[in-house]
Amino acid sequence: MIIRSPSSSAARAMLVVAAGTAALAVLAGLVLGGAPGAASWLERLGLAAGPVRAATAPPPRSDGAIVLSPNERRSLVIEPVGMRMFRPQFVTEGKIATDEDRATPVLSPYAGKVVRILVKPGDVVVPGQVLCTIEATDMVAAQNDYVAAVSGLDKARTAVRLAEINERRQRDLYNGRAATLRDFEQAQADLKGAQADERAAVAALRAVENRLRILGKGEADLAQLRDRGTINSETPIVAPIGGLIAQRKVGPGQFVQGSGGDALFLVDDTTTVWLQAFVREGDSPAVDVGDEMEFRVLARPDQTFRATISHVSPLLDPATRRMVVRASVPNPRGLLKREMFASVVIFTERPTESPAVPRRAVIRQGERAHVWRLDDAGRAALREVRTGLVQDGFVQITEGLAAGDQVVVQGSLFLDQMAADTR
Repeated sequence: MIIRSPSSSAARAMLVVAAGTAALAVLAGLVLGGAPGAASWLERLGLAAGPVRAATAPPPRSDGAIVLSPNERRSLVIEPVGMRMFRPQFVTEGKIATDEDRATPVLSPYAGKVVRILVKPGDVVVPGQVLCTIEATDMVAAQNDYVAAVSGLDKARTAVRLAEINERRQRDLYNGRAATLRDFEQAQADLKGAQADERAAVAALRAVENRLRILGKGEADLAQLRDRGTINSETPIVAPIGGLIAQRKVGPGQFVQGSGGDALFLVDDTTTVWLQAFVREGDSPAVDVGDEMEFRVLARPDQTFRATISHVSPLLDPATRRMVVRASVPNPRGLLKREMFASVVIFTERPTESPAVPRRAVIRQGERAHVWRLDDAGRAALREVRTGLVQDGFVQITEGLAAGDQVVVQGSLFLDQMAADTR
């Protein structure tokens, strides 16, 4: 009978398997024997899911505390309980809007055809600057009335001068007994009538001047019209306030309505804008005038703006079920633009200082929560806590811990498992 020797490749494979088995056996013996560093080697090889508990470690205490070995403590992340400021708040969305208290729609006070447009959207204007001109029949009629009023006043003053001359002459004749009393009294009556006509002419002229000033005519225009009598049908539409031309709704040659028509321009004073925040129906009872807000816009994500609520809408939007709250925000450099989207945080109460732990240190089981607290002797004990607000990755502790207590931040689930295995 011929016995064949195994191939060289098969022999090598058998040797590798035997060597690996022997190495694992030696390493397991070191772990069970409490050899230093063996647990960490098992963790590196992926053979341990958490801190390895030595076979000679003390058993859990009867009061529920777990005595940890130095290796086990080094495998946990432990931090002290600190004090942090917590403030009730909620996050919502909003937008930048025009401050309607500082924005003015510009309307034409009379009907006519647009002749010239002197500004465009985005331009910054000053009070009294001409925005456009209109050929208006009201302007022509007012100028005609002004010319007629000037002529009427001149005529009335001429009549007064003639009446004064006649009254003086009749007075002299009457005193010289060359005229009757009747003629002298008639001359006095004529003088008083002429003076009354002069006063009426002055009042009529002032009324027409006021009409022309309302229509945009200044003193220079009135002087030129008074001296030359030339009528110009072009009427200027001027900016009532200074600010940004936010809208323009008129074009050259367009006919516009007087007074009751659409606005030709919208002048917006952008030094102040409104922040409109949309509050959910469930959060609306907590919001009130005077609450503070912080917000950021997408155009400047690293900059935080602050404001105070100045108006709370009494109604909810039936479509979105949101309540609109508003705040005035100073905008001297024009950083905030209309319709910018904003992420808003509304603070509903004053901040309070409380003990706080990192969020991952708290283990929740239904409505209950607990942490693992370590004492000076290295014993870990389960401590039930009552939690409050969660902000910036920290949990507010209202009961169960005090500042300075050492708690397990990473590795709490491992301690839970150890506690469960000993029951």
